Amino acid sequence: MKDRNELKAGALLSYVNLGFSCIIPLLYTPIMLSILGQSEYGLYSLSNSVISYLSLLNFGMGTAVTRYITKF
Repeated sequence: MKDRNELKAGALLSYVNLGFSCIIPLLYTPIMLSILGQSEYGLYSLSNSVISYLSLLNFGMGTAVTRYITKF
């Protein structure tokens, strides 16, 4: 019975985390817009997008390099 309660608590915490992940950007964006201004916020968003794409590219690079170094 204990495992079942832990599973329910884990699912509930997962939904709470999902809810916070949706609400925080809605509250955060107007604050950042007022602090930075529209053009600087655009640059901020663009830089975040580029960093996200680069981190996705780098995601499997470390293991691939290690694999090919050990192979050759």
